[in-house]
Amino acid sequence: MCGIAGCANIADDGLRNALDALAHRGPDASGEWRGEAVALGHRRLSVIDLSPEANQPFVNEDGSVRLVANGEIYNFRELREELLEAGHVFKSRSDSEVLLHGYEEWGIEKLLGRINGMFAFTIHDSKINRLFCARDRMGIKPLYYHYAGGAGFAFASELPALLALLPERPSLNTAARDAFFTFGYIPGDLTIRETCFKLLPGHFSSFDLANSVWNVKKYWHPEIPEPRVERSVEEVEEIIRGSIVKRLVSDRPIGTFLSGGIDSSLVTALAAAEKSDIATFSIGFEFAEFDESEYAAEIARHLGTKHTRLFCTEKDALEIVPELPAVFGEPFADPSAIPTYLLSRMTRENVVVALSGDGGDELTLGYGQYPKIVKLRRLLSIPGVKPLLKSISGIAPVASLPAKLALAAKCGGIDELTLLASSIYRLKYREKLFNGDYKVSGTYWSELAARTGKLPIDEALAFIEMNHYMTEDILTKVDRCSMRHALEVRTPLLDHEVVETLIALPKRMKTANGETKWILREILKRHVPESLWKRPKQGFGPPLGEWLRGPLREMAEDALSADSLARESVFNVDFVRRLLDEHETGTADHTEILWTLIQWTANTSR
Repeated sequence: MCGIAGCANIADDGLRNALDALAHRGPDASGEWRGEAVALGHRRLSVIDLSPEANQPFVNEDGSVRLVANGEIYNFRELREELLEAGHVFKSRSDSEVLLHGYEEWGIEKLLGRINGMFAFTIHDSKINRLFCARDRMGIKPLYYHYAGGAGFAFASELPALLALLPERPSLNTAARDAFFTFGYIPGDLTIRETCFKLLPGHFSSFDLANSVWNVKKYWHPEIPEPRVERSVEEVEEIIRGSIVKRLVSDRPIGTFLSGGIDSSLVTALAAAEKSDIATFSIGFEFAEFDESEYAAEIARHLGTKHTRLFCTEKDALEIVPELPAVFGEPFADPSAIPTYLLSRMTRENVVVALSGDGGDELTLGYGQYPKIVKLRRLLSIPGVKPLLKSISGIAPVASLPAKLALAAKCGGIDELTLLASSIYRLKYREKLFNGDYKVSGTYWSELAARTGKLPIDEALAFIEMNHYMTEDILTKVDRCSMRHALEVRTPLLDHEVVETLIALPKRMKTANGETKWILREILKRHVPESLWKRPKQGFGPPLGEWLRGPLREMAEDALSADSLARESVFNVDFVRRLLDEHETGTADHTEILWTLIQWTANTSR
């Protein structure tokens, strides 16, 4: 796991600064290479092959191809053997070096079709004068790039590092601003800066140095087949187990995140069956209604793991919150970043690699809002309901149920309903929060919506969120918080073979008898008694609303002062101040929109 950066047809004066900005991702080594028009840089976190021979950039035998890579290739041993038989010479035992020789042997597209892993990498091929960039299928590892017509190309693992490569700081992106105040994160290929973008999951790009021409191509995306593919519980368990076994390969200590929920408990149980000395880590809160850590401790005792538990306090929050803008590099409003940051820091004090259960909800209909949206769709289909709700949209109080339903009435297709499901608490403020027009559009996931075909609404929403919310929120949060502490997090449920298996299952294997995640429950009960994990789902969020009335109140007052908001003319200052006053006095709960505003002002003032 590492950080990468580089540029082509741009002065490379900023490469050292870019690598310094990525030092937290790779504290073990730093490497640079500069050619006539290309510069590549790498910060290394040593996980497989700890020797200096595995430091990057890698170069092939004749010096014509160079590579910098971030991530892990889980089937590297098999690929390495095949490449050795084909005559390639390796200088290390690193998993990343198979990308270099695999490109030589098969070319970029066949290479991407053969590797199993989480990755973002760049290859410079001097023979054809091209630079290739690629990102893994599910978007577990990030890759940012800059391209503005014929003005050159730059890339980096994080946005601050990318900005360090550019001669001038690009202006703020208003489309990204509008998206952020809809979702609480910046979706798709957008970033907060003009001319700076994210390479989408399952895509690769090429840059022709001779003509400064850039293009991008999709090489993979998940598809839901019809008819569905029936699997036995035993088959699915073995596929997940195989994914976990591949992710237990490490030359550094390894553990798992254990929240006590179904997904992390399943990953931990199967990992513990393969590795007897596995360590587990959980985080709890002083506020009992938010705390699941005792459940995690009970499961750890049952599985016999070496368990560590940390409690998140108000003091911890005060220390972490000011760091969040630097951690994410652009606005990000999911407050569960706070416990994720603390969990990552604690885990890194004990191990270098951790397995997580991310992906289970999106793949097996695990979110509770899906049944609610099915009911909402039925309600809106009743003749006369939509016109009635639209007529009260300007009258009903902003936080009322009629106001929320009025927003739903304005939504037409499945993409708008997804927007509603993801952002109802932000959308209800939109008409009063901004001066002038505030645009909300379904374009960020319209292609995904089109691919859902005639799926039932709950399955369609789960498919869209797997490709939208999970990538842009969940995986972004885990990557930035873990890599801030040089902790590598692996996600076995997001192995593309596991993904293809789970999304293809019949719906009855995902939800049955009123319970979600049926298939994962059936596997887990073979290893952990139901009494230890069968309970209502809890989120992984801190009591932020209380903190904004208490220890974070002064920070909120400063971030949302009239002067702070006036830096941009887009906000209705009086309305924002009213929201803050109502929240602080306890007459209303505006936690989500206030936190969104705070993260915006904290990032855009940097």
